[in-house]
Amino acid sequence: MASQVNGYIGKLNPGNGTQYSLGSTAYGECSTAAGTAAKTVEMTGFTLMKGATIFVKFTNTNSATNPTLSVNSTTAKPLVKYGSSTINWSAGAVLCLTYDGTNWVGTSVTL
Repeated sequence: MASQVNGYIGKLNPGNGTQYSLGSTAYGECSTAAGTAAKTVEMTGFTLMKGATIFVKFTNTNSATNPTLSVNSTTAKPLVKYGSSTINWSAGAVLCLTYDGTNWVGTSVTL
């Protein structure tokens, strides 16, 4: 079960047809097995766009190589740590992730 965090601000369209999220945050829980690379999470009201930031609680550790994340059945995107392609977490960790247009990047967290 997931819900949108209060305080959604909206979308920014710089005029070139590309939309970016602005202040959009959402929370969800992922219970995908530790060894499964394809992680999934559902978030009510979430739309995937560059700059979107989400918080995901992972109920299991990650032991998979090159994990990906699919939010609301979108195409799976690589999960990476800023400055590194390796990302791991402990069971119960809540990660702050920002979509950079290609990857879900772990930000503002100790991974």
